[in-house]
Amino acid sequence: MSIILFTSCLEEQSEILETQQQDTKLTLVKNWFEANKSELRVEDSRDNFRTEFNELILPFFEKEPDWDKFHIFQFPDGREVYEINLANTELYFPDYLLDSLPGMIPQKSVVQNIMFVENTQTQRFDPLIVRYYPDNKESLREFGEIYYGMIDMDWSGMVDIWTYDERHFISFTIRDGAITSSMQTLPKDPESHQDYGGNLLTTEPCREVVTQRNYVGSDGVVTVSYTVTYQCSGGSGSGSSSGSSYGNHSGNTYTYTGPYQGGGSGSYGSVGGTTYTPPTITSPNIKIEKIDMEDLDDCHQNIINDLIGSTQQEFHRIFRKFYGDKPLPSNYNVKFQYGVCSNSQANACTSSALINGWATITFNPNNIGNATDLSFARTVIHEILHAYLLFEAAYPSNCDLNCLLNKYFDKYNSNNPSHHNLFAETKFLNDIATELRNYAAGIGYNVNALGDQFFKDMAWGGLTRTDVFNSLSASDKTRIINRLNAENTGDPKGNIVPIGIKACN
Repeated sequence: MSIILFTSCLEEQSEILETQQQDTKLTLVKNWFEANKSELRVEDSRDNFRTEFNELILPFFEKEPDWDKFHIFQFPDGREVYEINLANTELYFPDYLLDSLPGMIPQKSVVQNIMFVENTQTQRFDPLIVRYYPDNKESLREFGEIYYGMIDMDWSGMVDIWTYDERHFISFTIRDGAITSSMQTLPKDPESHQDYGGNLLTTEPCREVVTQRNYVGSDGVVTVSYTVTYQCSGGSGSGSSSGSSYGNHSGNTYTYTGPYQGGGSGSYGSVGGTTYTPPTITSPNIKIEKIDMEDLDDCHQNIINDLIGSTQQEFHRIFRKFYGDKPLPSNYNVKFQYGVCSNSQANACTSSALINGWATITFNPNNIGNATDLSFARTVIHEILHAYLLFEAAYPSNCDLNCLLNKYFDKYNSNNPSHHNLFAETKFLNDIATELRNYAAGIGYNVNALGDQFFKDMAWGGLTRTDVFNSLSASDKTRIINRLNAENTGDPKGNIVPIGIKACN
């Protein structure tokens, strides 16, 4: 009993220390904001859409942070983010909410926060305004249930980012926990696909979007402006593809593209002796539950999160089965860990049976130490399918898939061979290639330049002992094996050089 009491005392002391540290940090942010908030806006921020620059500026209202309601998290580069709820009754919301949420009360439907991003070099806390617009009643959330570092996979809506003085930065459209597009007001022709200010446009054409913004204040709802932005598919939109992974499409970082960044005529005020510039950000982080990754290195966790966020159609449905807190069979459970597989040459392996309702995926660190991000992502896709098929065999929810499984269980005696031939002999081989391509596009690779053959070859990883692979021509098998080995080792094999970058340094 004394050991238990001692442990509880240590845990309580740890919680008290953590709370004290948070209070100290919040005090620093609050003091900085109070001292500098008058310098965080420009003189003309009362104007609306500026056609000469294609920039949207909404009328400014003073921000009133509720310092008792906060979230603290980090961007992957280590910058701390302090997201504070705004006590203001004033807010902006898009016109379509009036249709999707009839009778909605904006203040009760929209979560409106101010997000301070730490600048370690200048000791500043650069602010942004973030608003969460739900698409339906099921996506209504309280402040404690949604923030930039945690959006659940059941949420659909738009995350709107603005500078402190209400200049449009970027918007993310989210459907069922997946980022489907981004919108950014660009001071250039979106069809040119040329670099601008360090930002890379998607290779897919962007389209113009007109979204009416409404303002609600003490005098009721007033239409104030039209947002003219450019929408780019895939969530990777208009951000520069650099930095570490973080949640959905988080290989992308996004920089404010307005004409006033970094000083000059109409520049932001001087804060602490340095011109205020909106901070670079990543995409919102989608929270994944029932996928235990705590034992993995951050770099591998980030790849898995980005991969989950990029999935579409069938694979999006598969990954969603591993999300949530409902009991089996409503949700499936999987744990990732490091270890050695029975086949020491394998990069990874999935448990042959469920243990207490969990599947376990083991990565062999000796075999993936030099693997590229694309190779590791492909391994994850491959193994998560093994885990999914285990659950489908025990709790069939997809009759067509289960019928296919039974066919191959009858043909093969052991578990994995049946799965491997299922992957190879059905549409899953193409699905693996498609999802790997989606992941690559989401983190900034030029997938059109890589070509379909690259992703089709990568999809064969772990399947080179199947009957289908053995039926390929000798030249195809050589090319595929060389590609897989090059991405797995980070070294050239034959005339094939690795395309991806090392997953973990």
